[in-house]
Amino acid sequence: MGNQTWILGLAGITEGAIPFAMADPIRAIGSFIVGSVVTGGIVAYYAIGLNVPGAGIFSMFLLKGGIGGLMNPLIWLGAALLGALISTILLILLRKQKLNKKMARD
Repeated sequence: MGNQTWILGLAGITEGAIPFAMADPIRAIGSFIVGSVVTGGIVAYYAIGLNVPGAGIFSMFLLKGGIGGLMNPLIWLGAALLGALISTILLILLRKQKLNKKMARD
């Protein structure tokens, strides 16, 4: 299920994250928030904007402000991938912690 979620997320379709969030809302949503904050912080730092509703990789070349040219899409993509990586690592660590606690109780 994780492989499809990456593809859906890059396309701007966030529904792929719903099964993860429903299975463990506190850990999943918290992880998603941390990754989103990192991504948003990087994009805000470079003052990259978008005049249309987000459409993932399909709107990469409509970005305005920032450094300009090809750098805006590269910065945006790098920020999105870094945020997704942080969310993934954090979710894995938190889920392992939960599973270890559960196994220790059983």
